[in-house]
Amino acid sequence: RDEKGVIFSKYDHRLVFYPPNSYYAEYSIPEGVQIIGGCAFVDCHNLVHVEIPDTVTCIRDSAFEGCKNLDSVVRPRYSFDGRPLEIIRFAWADPSCYR
Repeated sequence: RDEKGVIFSKYDHRLVFYPPNSYYAEYSIPEGVQIIGGCAFVDCHNLVHVEIPDTVTCIRDSAFEGCKNLDSVVRPRYSFDGRPLEIIRFAWADPSCYR
């Protein structure tokens, strides 16, 4: 857990949870994170800008579901080793996040 309450998995370098009640408008995912977990940012209404580092190679289902004010997501086109980013299903819409 970091100072903003974000939870990470050390086993697979995954961002698991970003607190939806966070008042921060911007968040930079730390270098070393490889996966943005499914529903990780669900309903983060205050979030406007997210920076994704080169190390992220996969964004899981509905990672940004319900982020109605998310205006920009900045990420290099390819990961540092040249592999394209893998986006699983729909990063913005999956009702299973609400179950």
